[in-house]
Order: sequence, then C-alpha cells, then structure tokens
Amino acid sequence: MTVKSKRSIVPCFFSVAIDIMGYGLVYPLIAAMFAGEHSAFFIKHHISQDMHFFYLSAIYVLYPLFMFFGSSFISDLADTIGRKKVMILSMALLCFSFWLMGSSIEQESFALFLCGRALSGFAAGSQPIAHTTVAEMSPLRAKSHNLGIIAVCQALGLILGPLVAGIFSDTALNPAFSYELPFYIASILAAIGAIWMAFSLEEIQAKGMKDRFHILRPIFIFLDAFKHKTLRVVAFSFLMMQIAFGIYFQLISIFLKDVFQYKSWELGLFYAFLGAAFPVGLGCARYLAPRMSMQAGVLWGLFALTASLVIAGFCLNHELVWFAGFLFAVTDMLAYVGMVRAFSHALERRRQGWETGTFGALIGVGFIVSGFSPNLLDSFSTHAILLIAAGIAAVAWLTMTLHFKVSK
Repeated sequence: MTVKSKRSIVPCFFSVAIDIMGYGLVYPLIAAMFAGEHSAFFIKHHISQDMHFFYLSAIYVLYPLFMFFGSSFISDLADTIGRKKVMILSMALLCFSFWLMGSSIEQESFALFLCGRALSGFAAGSQPIAHTTVAEMSPLRAKSHNLGIIAVCQALGLILGPLVAGIFSDTALNPAFSYELPFYIASILAAIGAIWMAFSLEEIQAKGMKDRFHILRPIFIFLDAFKHKTLRVVAFSFLMMQIAFGIYFQLISIFLKDVFQYKSWELGLFYAFLGAAFPVGLGCARYLAPRMSMQAGVLWGLFALTASLVIAGFCLNHELVWFAGFLFAVTDMLAYVGMVRAFSHALERRRQGWETGTFGALIGVGFIVSGFSPNLLDSFSTHAILLIAAGIAAVAWLTMTLHFKVSK
C-alpha cells in the first residue's frame, strides 16, 4: 500500500470505531436516565407508568428503524455523489445527533433526545460504505488484514462506548461529570472523524446510479428472504434469534438497575465486558467451524444461546449475571456464525452477494421488534422478559432442528 492509501484508510477505521462507540454509549445511559421507577427524567416530568414504557420503547426502536432505512438510502447516495462526501456527511450527522442528545438532557426535552436518537441511527447506515471503501482501497495481500482491523475497531468501539458513558456520567466519581457529558465527548470525536476524512480520504468515483433510490427497498429485501423456499425457514429462525438477542442486549441494563441498583459506571463496565466477550465468541466459532458440520454448529449454537438466556432469567446474584452475560456473548457468536453458514448453504452460488443485504435487513427488523420489549415491563418483571427471550431463542432452535430433519 502507498503512504497516501494508508492515510486514506485510517480515518475509515476511526469512523467505524466512533460509530460503534456511539451505539454502545447509549444503553448504560438509557438505563440510568430513563429506566427504573425513580429515573431522573420521568420523575421530573411526572410521566405515567404507561408513558414511561412508551418512551423507553421509542428510544430503543428509533435507532434500528432509521438505520434500517438509512443504510439503503446512504448506499445509494454514495453511488450517486461519491463515498467521500457521504462518509463526511454521515460523520457530521453523527456529531450533530450526539450534540442534540446531550443538549436535550440539559434542556430536559424528550423530543430533542428522540430526534437525536433517530438521526444517529440514520447516520450509522454509513458503516457498510466504510467497509466497502477499505476493501476496495486495500491491495489483495492486505485486504484480509485491513478487514480484520475493522473488526478490531468494532470491538474497541463496543468496549469504549459503554466505558465512556458509565464513567463520565457518574457524578459519584466526579461532580463535574453528567449524563450529557458522554454525548458531548462522542460529538467531538465524530467531528474529528469528519474533519480527518475531509483532508485525508481519497475520493472514489461515483457510479452515477441516480435511479436506484427507493425508500421501501429495505422492506422488499426483508420480504424477499421469505419468498425463497430454500431460505424462508432459515430466515425465520435467524429473525427469532435476533429478536432474542435484542431483548437481552436492550433490557439487561434495566434488569441490573432495577434488581441490583447498578450505578452508571457499573452499567458501563458490564456492557464493556460484553463487548470484550463477543470477539472471544467469534474466535471460538472460527475454531469450531471446520471441526463440526454446519447442522451441528447451528443447533449447538442456538441451544447454548437459549441456555444462556435461561440462566440470565434466573439470576439472583450479580456474579451469576456476569457469568450469564459472558455465556450469552460467546454463544450468540457461535449461533451467528452457524446461521451464516446455514444461509450460505441454502442460497444458490449465484445469489451469495444477496446474502449480505438480507442478513442486514433481518438484523434490523429483529432489533426494531425487540425495541418494543419495554412495553412488556407493565405486565412482566425483567426476569420474566429475559425468559421470554429464551423462549424465542428456543423457537429458533426448534425450527432449525425440524428443518434439518425434513431436509435430510
């Protein structure tokens, strides 16, 4: 790689890390600010219990909903006006969205916070462009290495985001800290990313595909997965798995706050722990993949994921919660890699490129659906909802078990 190419790729790595950092930043703060019966925002505004859960659901749903539609729109826009312009614009939008959420806390405005949350989801749709840019700008011998760096950046972002959120929002650690401070820190980092790309990123020629814009295309891609006889069962199982994952990942902070009265920094530490455990699970999955059949990898992965959620639902002490969290992160990656193999097996070779878009659509819908789970808190405890997530994961396992038996 030339020095110029290296200088151009590095800000892409930075943008991926900041994007994922912003994603992980929010969950500890949501629990601290909005969850629990005595949360700061709701007690000040005298919000009823029903509206309490409605706002929580809105916060969870808006990010994946806008990312679901934004990723397709941003990809089309990049093909039309060029990737460099779109990536800079996305970083700028991310910067503004974090500033908006931080400002909304100072002004105690739910509307501003929701706008910032939606905008951050839309801006996060630029991640596939960063991946593609790195892949295309890397020489063949360095491509695998550079894509591996992207995975490392994602892991670092998932660890650093919750840590920044937990530490810099806890006034018990420092009176100068506040709920809005982590958002302002993320906003500054996103601004640095935008400026860095403006001066260092090489422009890749736009394809000029102006007729491709279609706001409903993500829905068509999602529905397309269920039109193919060889794929619809796998797609359904993967969707169930993602809903189960989303329920756990979004509600575990509320569980820790309600049941064990975790402080902001403790919530941030737990999510950072999960972020560190995901690469461990991926490493295990890659080690086991060539040593077991595709069917065994899928079924054991889904079974283990279900078991981890059952353990999480019955946790009565926080040490067991951490053990269950590690087990959940590792087994989720085992199940994920297994389902990727099942997808590839079910698709004809000529449609392998279509797999990535379908996977993204299923993940997006899974997180949108799981985002409504706080509404269940009106009728169920967090223990019970985690067990519901285990039941959904069990449906995924049972569906794939029957599928493999029938397809023999």
